[in-house]
Amino acid sequence: MEDKIFDIAMDNAKKLGKCLGAMIWVIRNGELNNNDWKSLSRTYVNVVGELDEYHKNDIIWIHEEASRRGVHIGE
Repeated sequence: MEDKIFDIAMDNAKKLGKCLGAMIWVIRNGELNNNDWKSLSRTYVNVVGELDEYHKNDIIWIHEEASRRGVHIGE
């Protein structure tokens, strides 16, 4: 049973990674209005966490872009 649980966890981690990759691509390159951009950015930041070192540059960019757009995405 342990192998099955491990396989499920690894599969879910791969799916989450693909989803986060697609989200940041759309956040950076998509043709989103401010409301859609805000919602997607807020979701991304909440999923990866503000203090995540791996996504640090993305988080910094999102906060800078939010400031430029005049939208508040949270802390």
